[in-house]
Amino acid sequence: MQEKTRLQRRTVLSATGTATLLGVAGIATAEAPSTVANAPVPGSADAYTYPTMGVDGDDVPTATVYGNFKCPYTRKFVSGNLSAIIDEFVSTGRLRLQFYNLAYQPGDTSSFFISSSDPRCAAMGIGTWDEDPSSYWQFFAETFDDPPSGYVDFSELTSRARSAGVSNADQIADRVRAGEYDAEVERVSAAAASDGVTFTPTFELGGDTTAPHHGTQAILDWIESRLDDEPTASTESTESTESTESTESTESTESTESSDSADTITENETDRTEAGSGDSTTSEPNDTPSTTGSEGESTDSDESVIQTQMRNVDDTEDAGAIWDKKCDRTDVWGFDDEC
Repeated sequence: MQEKTRLQRRTVLSATGTATLLGVAGIATAEAPSTVANAPVPGSADAYTYPTMGVDGDDVPTATVYGNFKCPYTRKFVSGNLSAIIDEFVSTGRLRLQFYNLAYQPGDTSSFFISSSDPRCAAMGIGTWDEDPSSYWQFFAETFDDPPSGYVDFSELTSRARSAGVSNADQIADRVRAGEYDAEVERVSAAAASDGVTFTPTFELGGDTTAPHHGTQAILDWIESRLDDEPTASTESTESTESTESTESTESTESTESSDSADTITENETDRTEAGSGDSTTSEPNDTPSTTGSEGESTDSDESVIQTQMRNVDDTEDAGAIWDKKCDRTDVWGFDDEC
């Protein structure tokens, strides 16, 4: 989208959203502050098409998180390791972080990632960032704290935006309905294919990717080894206090995966429970993600669909939500490369 158009829209709509923003701000003061919800926003937020946290500057590298509002593994990352990454790298000005909401299969916009609500949810997020970037990360945090399920309509999305203090939520929903952000949502699919993304969440930095939702120190080390600037004092302090993680400096993806293999096995067991809202029993899938662009959608909960279609492989770091089209079987959600 053109920057001039964005600035004009924000100027015209700012007056109507002031009361909403002030009203919710009064409620938010009674709640504990959230590192994610209060992530720093670049001063030139209008220069970024996709939601971004951090500071401006040509010398600041930008990492990308590929995720999905309905993905339980992305939720685990947001509620866990993301705060440590913000404290260690984003708030200190060493790294910018962008969120790419993966609504379609990588490189294939004819097939949804989880459900037909995905493009609508992703577009609402981009619209929120476009209109009110200062409220976006609150919207982001609240969405993952209480993730959407099943068919997500515009009424629910608008209500969620209002709850997060987003200005002009109704106007944003109107623009989403009109398809104003469709191109941006589809471009994420192409970017994911280019980066070799096959699951969510995926963390990309400098052309390398990894699963960011396992051991905290592992992902901090992985990022540190890919930054050119000097480590901060807080980084060194964190490394010395992580007694359960590897005590040696990690300089490659291979060593990171080795130091965190024990955590992976334990956390994969936790993932089975989280994906099924507390029910760890798996069964044959009774539904599959929709591959049409219609408004209609299965009434079965997405959590149930994901749970019954997920498979865990304990010896891999790359465990996340993945759509495996190579396999001729009904349980196409999996983590293994072989059918």
